[in-house]
Amino acid sequence: MKKVHVLLFMVLFVSCHCRQKDSIQTVEEEPEFIYLGERTKEEIKGQYWIDNGRRTVFIRGGHVIPNAKTAVEVAKPILYNEFGKENIDDDLPFRVELINDSIWVLYGTLPPNSLGGTFHMTMLKWNGQVIAIWGEQ
Repeated sequence: MKKVHVLLFMVLFVSCHCRQKDSIQTVEEEPEFIYLGERTKEEIKGQYWIDNGRRTVFIRGGHVIPNAKTAVEVAKPILYNEFGKENIDDDLPFRVELINDSIWVLYGTLPPNSLGGTFHMTMLKWNGQVIAIWGEQ
């Protein structure tokens, strides 16, 4: 039993040491977000967006959140409040998509070789209304 404890301690020590070493070697600053473009072939019926049958959202034209940078700036305080600043900053860079010039979709980037999930957030372009926020595990 003692050998198991020693082995477990060594594995934890090495994994923590490797993660610290990687963070020290990082010199480049990561971008805050990556704009993935616009999806234009999503299913829209009348004034509603169907997201794989899960959600239905009223859509109108407008430009309250005209670009990916503004979408990130609007989303950050909401996400910080919901998940904590440290957790959200760990998910940088944000991934940002615009669906049919109407709905911003934002989600985090999972660090390489890590387990877990990231936040997801959707909001309307025309008025900034948050449609949904959730976290994956």
